[in-house]
Amino acid sequence: MKVLLVNTSFFPCIGGVENSLRSICNILVIDGHSVDIIASDCNQFKRTEKSFNSNITRYRQHKYGFFFISLLKTLLKKDLNSYDIIISRHTITTFALLLLGVKKTLFIVPGVHFYQNKKDNETILGKIKFKLNLLLEKYVFIKTDNLFVFSETMKNQVSIYRKRKEVLTLNPGVDNTRFHKIANPEKINLRKNLQLPINKKIIFSLGRLVDVKNFETLIKAVSLMPNNYYLVIVGDGPEKENLYKLIHELNIRDKVSLISSTQSPEKYYSIADIFCLPSTYEPFGQVLLEATFSELPIVAIKSDAKGIDTATSSIYRDYHSLITYSDSNSPIGLSDALIKASSTIFSISELEKFKSVYSWNSMVKELINHNKIQH
Repeated sequence: MKVLLVNTSFFPCIGGVENSLRSICNILVIDGHSVDIIASDCNQFKRTEKSFNSNITRYRQHKYGFFFISLLKTLLKKDLNSYDIIISRHTITTFALLLLGVKKTLFIVPGVHFYQNKKDNETILGKIKFKLNLLLEKYVFIKTDNLFVFSETMKNQVSIYRKRKEVLTLNPGVDNTRFHKIANPEKINLRKNLQLPINKKIIFSLGRLVDVKNFETLIKAVSLMPNNYYLVIVGDGPEKENLYKLIHELNIRDKVSLISSTQSPEKYYSIADIFCLPSTYEPFGQVLLEATFSELPIVAIKSDAKGIDTATSSIYRDYHSLITYSDSNSPIGLSDALIKASSTIFSISELEKFKSVYSWNSMVKELINHNKIQH
């Protein structure tokens, strides 16, 4: 079978969507399918290359919207009718496919723009961009025939626009060759290599440094905790400088490390003792799956707490021993939950069941079966 994967970015760019495409690609190739990928060149990558046993074509990431013309030209050079399945993971790429008359696209929604970016529209230009993105997203949600989401939270948000059209829920997966528990001697050696404390309890968090990830509250929480706790945040983004300032103001430079984005996040899961997701908005949270597969206790804010809109509670509905909640979006609430989680004992049966539910293999098969039914 011939498959096309389309997104605005792909490996070596870093992120949850990029990782999901990489895993989908690997599963398809292992199953003997032919895979092509279209993504932007991010102003630094080769226009064409062979990687992950697939053919990658990159369009130019021009400024001021001209990238969209490059995307359309790149798509037009492909015989889109020759593909058995086309999977898109971005609203822009799905919109481009709709403009070209492609009806068979399977669109896996990455998030809902209104909730992800509602605080990014403070300037006049920001407000204009925000409104345009909302209109574009609404059009794509209405017009796309085959639309998938990763959580009930996203399903509820997207269904508002869909009227009688179905929104299908998928369970994503985790690459368990990358995300798994390692032996303690290996963990100590890895901490040494990463120049991180050997004898402290390491709290790990990962994500783009933006307002909705709520890292500010997590840093404040760690400032309230005993000195044997140490926080590692991995990511880049517009809030990085503000977070550095906060760490200095709280005088906790010896308790926190901010580390730039990495193509190997698995090594940080491996050295951690606890994983924390402090987000105020998270339509799914792939990092939660990666952390649980790495056998880390999870700490997060309750999904129904004031100002919180996440899928965390639905993901762990049947897996109570795997997560500890803060009742509120507050430093004291998070710090208490983190200390409690440090002595948490997993239910092995819950852990094994969780791992069996979240599988890239099963998800890809579900997409293929859906595509067969539709065509």
